Amino acid sequence: MKKIENRMLGCLYGQAIGDALGLGTEFLNKNEVLTHYPNGLSRYEDIIQDAHRRRWHKGAWTDDTDMMLCILPTLDAGQFNVREVAQNFKDWHDGAPMGIGRHMSKVLCFADYVDNPEWCSETMWKYARLHNAANGALMRTSVVGLVPENYTEQAEAICKLTHYDPRCVGSCVIATSIIHNLVWHNKLLSYNEIKTIGEQYDDRIAEWIDLAYQSEDIAKLDLDEPNSIGYTLRTLAAALWCYWHADSFESGLLAVVNEGGDADTNGAISCAILGAKYGYNSIPKYYIDNLHNEAMYRTRVEDFVHQLIMDHFCNNSKERKAFQQINCILHNEVEQSVINIISQNSSLDEVELRILVEQIIEKYFDHTIGREKMGKMLSATGCLCNPATFLEKFKKEYLMYYRKVSLPRVNSNATLQKISYISQELEKRIDEILKDRPKGLGFCHSYWATKKRLLFEVYGIVWYTPAECNPFIKYD
Repeated sequence: MKKIENRMLGCLYGQAIGDALGLGTEFLNKNEVLTHYPNGLSRYEDIIQDAHRRRWHKGAWTDDTDMMLCILPTLDAGQFNVREVAQNFKDWHDGAPMGIGRHMSKVLCFADYVDNPEWCSETMWKYARLHNAANGALMRTSVVGLVPENYTEQAEAICKLTHYDPRCVGSCVIATSIIHNLVWHNKLLSYNEIKTIGEQYDDRIAEWIDLAYQSEDIAKLDLDEPNSIGYTLRTLAAALWCYWHADSFESGLLAVVNEGGDADTNGAISCAILGAKYGYNSIPKYYIDNLHNEAMYRTRVEDFVHQLIMDHFCNNSKERKAFQQINCILHNEVEQSVINIISQNSSLDEVELRILVEQIIEKYFDHTIGREKMGKMLSATGCLCNPATFLEKFKKEYLMYYRKVSLPRVNSNATLQKISYISQELEKRIDEILKDRPKGLGFCHSYWATKKRLLFEVYGIVWYTPAECNPFIKYD
């Protein structure tokens, strides 16, 4: 399970990293890349700040990963909800995103796109006389390869939401199939297997597979060719070249990025495949830590991976029922343990508290519960699952939960005593500030916020509100 998780995270981080570094050479030809980066581009902070690139923070991903993130939250029981994906695409488009391609924009601007996405996609393809085969679907398809089943059908359906051409569909299915087999089966699809997939969609795919397979030098792919840098089969060839010829994540990343052309898209899908092949642990820490908005990205992708693994390894009703029943028993115990440890360490700051809470959770599951007790709890529900597997699931579930929620805070006796000396004066100040505020539903939050501010600004006292002390309780 840990190996699968490592490859999943490698894929999703590879997507964002290839996209973010690729922005640095996007739309540049090879000579321009060499002019701006004489020693090659390898670090986010070295990205030139011209009119195009300065719109993004250094280390930020672009529309490629934005669209992948539109797919990610629609997962339901191991399958993506294609209708929700279409809605997310439309919402994203209507927010005027940076970097959106012309073809993508034309499809998503249809007023009835959400109701008839495939018709809109097909209509624009026919309007272009069946010639338009852009790489906008391939750039986002990596996440589809992570589902345990029906990945081919889902890759086809999600591709056709915006890109109807069979070359686009075939490109997505090939990339998705490679990622799926790497992640779930630790299997490298062979040249012949990939050729067979391509033949099912369009004869023109074969020559680009051959080019990628036979070329020792990535330069032979002409990724900066000015008239077709956004061609789906050129981007597929870049990804396949990395799949067959790059001996590490970083070597593939730097090879594809420094060829220029549609480098962010080439980097996104190429590095998603490399991440799935070599794993998250193979990615140099620099590229992860310096990704813009990395904390937000980590939360989203880890939640997704956790949900996907949970859905797969708890894939029948008896296992789900067992998980729910045991969770009801554990929840209060874990919560009380967290509250107790925070009460005893109220002087620690937020970071120190979170580290301590994680240690308590790991200790609780590894020692207080342990495999034997978990086995008995599973037996009581009639479930014959592996106790060690369930134990890891619960531990990960609670670690993820407490990394995101606000932690309880405690007001010391000394703090409360200080407040008692000034309580009358404090209440008069609060009443004066809130005199025109209706004392209805939600007033308590205004009262607490005002009290907290006054205590700190006027009296120099740090005080935690009831909501901060009891984050698991919902106040009006």
